[in-house]
Amino acid sequence: MPTPNPLSGYKLVAGTKTVAQMTAAHNTYAIEEFPAQDDVRGGAVWRRPQSRGDIVQPAVIEAALDGSLADYGGEVVTWEFAWVSPKMIDYLYENIFSSTRSATVTIRTWDRVTADWRVFNCTAQWPMPDIVEGLRNIGGGFAEFPIRFIQCENAAAS
Repeated sequence: MPTPNPLSGYKLVAGTKTVAQMTAAHNTYAIEEFPAQDDVRGGAVWRRPQSRGDIVQPAVIEAALDGSLADYGGEVVTWEFAWVSPKMIDYLYENIFSSTRSATVTIRTWDRVTADWRVFNCTAQWPMPDIVEGLRNIGGGFAEFPIRFIQCENAAAS
């Protein structure tokens, strides 16, 4: 299981970083350290991705003629934020994605199969418009906001 603090460990930053850079300082790039947003009373605070974000899986699994399986295309991780405000969405879009639909990022995420934290360099994909339009509006924000990370490769150690 992740460490007792449900936010500790989950990190996200634009660009390519090493494992050492992602783990050097506890709060560097930590999701809970993203700035609170003022569009919700008391300031909208950041929460860790929901538990499905702990699933690291191959991008594609193909069966060969002999019945053996192989995976291709790196690994995939999908983070769903349980709740985000409109300004939190803007923050992600402007600061992580640089106002584009996909971006090179580095993430630190829990992997429930290995029961350990993993650091990946990947391509983050902004959710498709139909997904954003279909988000449930709850308390002035949106539920289950997804960011998909594809072509995830283990980051260099240092």
